[in-house]
Amino acid sequence: VATVNSETGEITATGVGTATITAFVDAVVGVSKSASTTFQVTVTMPELTGIAIANPATTTSFNEGDSFTAEGLSITASYKNGYSQTLTEGFATSPAEGDAVAFGTTTVEVSLTEGSVTKTATYSITVSEMPKYEVTFVINGKSTTIKESIANNGVVAPNVADINGYTFSGW
Repeated sequence: VATVNSETGEITATGVGTATITAFVDAVVGVSKSASTTFQVTVTMPELTGIAIANPATTTSFNEGDSFTAEGLSITASYKNGYSQTLTEGFATSPAEGDAVAFGTTTVEVSLTEGSVTKTATYSITVSEMPKYEVTFVINGKSTTIKESIANNGVVAPNVADINGYTFSGW
């Protein structure tokens, strides 16, 4: 919670909480008595007044369906007493780490909660739409074709519900 400089008596806060400090004065030449006193020091966290993006995440361009990552993101938290600190963890993002990003998402919201106070900041990202392709399936050489619109990151099974007597069993 606090440290005391043994030479100057200066107390320095090192964390939140309460500490009991006892000061001693030994007898000196001409004085035969020593003395001591005990007191408590309470250190409280100042009120969070705002946050700002210090550095956006390393990756700010995604393709739709990619997993969001906030790696490299740092924020600056500001407090009522004028203190500020840079944080690289302990905050939340929306979208959350690992969430699939959707085309059209352009903003990441970062929030920090301390006690009952929550502050937010945002930064921009780009999510590109995956191109779509028309694929025609010809099944067992039959003239029946099925057109499916698929993204370039995967191929879907053809819709064979309309073809009597055939069952699609896989690629």
